[in-house]
Amino acid sequence: MEKVIQNKDTTFSNFMIQACEHVLRDLWDKKKKIPKKVDFFNKIS
Repeated sequence: MEKVIQNKDTTFSNFMIQACEHVLRDLWDKKKKIPKKVDFFNKIS
């Protein structure tokens, strides 16, 4: 049971990270800047 819960947690957190990255990239694309925070997220995951 614990493994199933952990898998759901990691899937959810990965989804949230991807969603945040998508929003950040969209904002930075509008400003035409390369985000350093997205690279930071990529190093964590």
